[in-house]
Amino acid sequence: MALFKSAIGSSAFNSSEYRDILRNMASDLGTFFSSALGNSMTKLIEDPHGNFTATSDGTTLIHELHLRYKHPIISLLLEAGDVQGRMHGDLAKMTIVLACNLVIGALSLMDQGVHPTNVKNGFYRSSQQVMQQIAQMKRINSIVVSAVQSELEAFLALRLSPAVARHLANLVGRPFAEFLHRNIQKLAQGSIDSVMVDLLDEIGMLIHPGGQIVDSFIFPGTGIIKDPVSWKEIWTALDLSRVENIRVAFVTGELYLDKKRIDSMDVKCTSTDGHQLFKEGLEQVWINKAPKLLQKKVNVLVTEKGIDDALISALQASIPPVLIFKRTKIDEMKRMARYLGGNLVYDIDHLEDSDLGYAKTMHAQQIRNDMGFFFVNEESPSFYTLVIRGAFYDICDAVKQNLTSAMRSMLSSVHGGILNDFPYMLTKIVKDSRGVKDPSMQGKAALAMDVFLDAMDSLPRSMAINQGFDPYDTAVTSTFVGLNVPVDAVKSMIEIATSIATSLIGVDALFVNKEGWQKRIGKNPTPASRQEKS
Repeated sequence: MALFKSAIGSSAFNSSEYRDILRNMASDLGTFFSSALGNSMTKLIEDPHGNFTATSDGTTLIHELHLRYKHPIISLLLEAGDVQGRMHGDLAKMTIVLACNLVIGALSLMDQGVHPTNVKNGFYRSSQQVMQQIAQMKRINSIVVSAVQSELEAFLALRLSPAVARHLANLVGRPFAEFLHRNIQKLAQGSIDSVMVDLLDEIGMLIHPGGQIVDSFIFPGTGIIKDPVSWKEIWTALDLSRVENIRVAFVTGELYLDKKRIDSMDVKCTSTDGHQLFKEGLEQVWINKAPKLLQKKVNVLVTEKGIDDALISALQASIPPVLIFKRTKIDEMKRMARYLGGNLVYDIDHLEDSDLGYAKTMHAQQIRNDMGFFFVNEESPSFYTLVIRGAFYDICDAVKQNLTSAMRSMLSSVHGGILNDFPYMLTKIVKDSRGVKDPSMQGKAALAMDVFLDAMDSLPRSMAINQGFDPYDTAVTSTFVGLNVPVDAVKSMIEIATSIATSLIGVDALFVNKEGWQKRIGKNPTPASRQEKS
């Protein structure tokens, strides 16, 4: 793309020059993303190491262009898609295309003498009309397991292979449908973000490289996929497949004596024997804490940090021994404490019976080279742990992000309803909106409303072109079957694109740091001051 060809010669641009730059960049960027709508045409990208990737994923394309083009206009337009993607997980590319089309249409009106303020008013008024039409066309999503699985599979199939999408949807569909039933009232009254936090608590996802994505599995209960301290030596005589009546203590403070640190300290002992007695005395402090745990019948100890060998020995000498998990991630500890009804404490001395978590049973499951321990609490809402397996960590992480986006999209569809056959249903909305005349919008502002509707109408036509159809053949476009998209995501797309477009057309001058600009595009000039010194 020749995005910078007309804008490198000067560090300041007047209104006319700025509009030319804006028009060229919006046209190039809009064309670039328009051909990728519907995952039709892919883009071939070369990374700094010479590797090539063919992709049409909006998040990847936005990231790559952010790295290559640091111009403020490009950054703002890309940020529109980035925000949309982070908020809703979908329609990122379409948001950029809509913003670019609005900019181009607005500049055409401004060339004819229409003031930017009139354009802004027309855009905002027309966007409100379109969103009213959208609200009338939405349908409420049914919350049954089969419907939830189908929606998840359809969303994931746009990003993953059909087999992987079907596998993950089958794993998550039932627990997700159960979660929706329990939280439907909260979702209707609260924010999607707060419900999403609860969802990720109940359906935790752990990455486990090794194997294939279709080897992923889900467990009821909460699991820590990490070997506890010396469990193989201590628990060999016990049946780890089922341990009942589990009492769990969660401790976030330090439970160990750093002997290396003690050796490097200036201990107030003049003799070697005195130093040794000092260390033994500190170890005895930890040993004395063991009975406080055993008196409360704690049989599982979860710690955020390390644990002293003396305390480990004392706890494992009990019958049965205490199972100890050390250096557990704090988020994992919090999730497990919520599920088991426990509290995190900083010191064993402050541990009360009310702080202990409780599980009916615990079972161990071999996962590759690790042993996963899963806790089942029948009195709490169903918590699940989804173990995502894949050849590499990056692959597992990408699947996790896509599945999270899919569930967020489902929350949006339940919260605000969904639109069938998007974006082709926009053709009818645009047609109906043209027939609605707003008496308060006359003259030039009314022209801006028409431009806004033209930009909206271009989205389904671009999708039709990418699918090999005639975009102006109404007999064909009326039979198109599109996607089921949450209403909240479509409204967000319109609001973000309109906001960015109106911000850009309201600028009448552009100032850039010429030297910094050239560095960003790879010219890297030597400052004049440095040349004089040399």
